[in-house]
Amino acid sequence: MIHPDLEAVGWGSLSGQNRYDLAAQLRQRYPDGEYERTLHSERNRQAEQRRADAMNEPIETLLDAFVKEAAL
Repeated sequence: MIHPDLEAVGWGSLSGQNRYDLAAQLRQRYPDGEYERTLHSERNRQAEQRRADAMNEPIETLLDAFVKEAAL
């Protein structure tokens, strides 16, 4: 949620499909070339680890089943 004071000065929220959409919206909102505006993103290492774990779990299960089948 945006602070009401920021809403009053026109600092509403932006949304877009990706960072390029957001950058285009910022360029439209602030067209002056005096300031260079860039978007910065931070890596969410916990989310990356959860995703890696979720991707590896089925692979490990399939690998275990393959090894057991091959041993028979």
